Amino acid sequence: MTGPVIAFLLTLAAAGRASAAGQDTSPAPALHLKPAAVLSSGAQILHFQAVLERNYPLLETALAWGLGGGIECAAQGLFDHQKTECAGSTRRYDSDEMQAGLRWGTQSGRNAGSNYSAGAGWTRWYARCMSSDGGYSFSARRYLWAETSSSMEDNGSRVIVALKGLRDQDAGNDTLAAAASLELAPVIGLIPSGDFAVFLKNPGHRRRPWAAGVRVPFGQCHLVCYVSNTRGTAAPDSLSGLTATHFNVRVHLAF
Repeated sequence: MTGPVIAFLLTLAAAGRASAAGQDTSPAPALHLKPAAVLSSGAQILHFQAVLERNYPLLETALAWGLGGGIECAAQGLFDHQKTECAGSTRRYDSDEMQAGLRWGTQSGRNAGSNYSAGAGWTRWYARCMSSDGGYSFSARRYLWAETSSSMEDNGSRVIVALKGLRDQDAGNDTLAAAASLELAPVIGLIPSGDFAVFLKNPGHRRRPWAAGVRVPFGQCHLVCYVSNTRGTAAPDSLSGLTATHFNVRVHLAF
């Protein structure tokens, strides 16, 4: 199942390259962190991401839209649907995560050297497990999040630093972390990058998240391939390191 997913994403990247004539004025994506610049009025970004977790790919999609005046709105979802059979019993697991938020700050293309932004939003996650023998379980979480970030670009390299806060509304606790993303100058068309975070407040004893990979630009569109110990880019996931390593392929389309 992994092969068709990657082939589909590569096809989208090629289509995005064909439609991306003109100057690259939209902010380039990082791995976990948002770029420290918001979209200009009317600009849109759509991304599709496959998160390969064991034998089952998780699918993530996100849409961001520039509203003008240095404001951007965004929505995204992560979808995990699995079905397994063992010893005559069938087990089905369905999990969806939805997130929406606003960001505001330096408008893309206004300042090529340094940018800043802030954002806030809401995330809801739920999981349902059913088995053919009548077993059933359901769980859900709601989160509020806020972040602020700034970036500096020089000689093809980029550094993003951010402060991220997460409120678990069901558990009633707050997580605070400082995060950074480093991109190096291109090497044979590939842009190496890495993300990491350090917790300043961690009541849930979350594992420290990390990610490392490369970005390949195609005009205003990008193909991003990386490994991480996270299962998505939503606010709760980007601050939740796991024991397993995940392989991620993202197509980032700008319009």
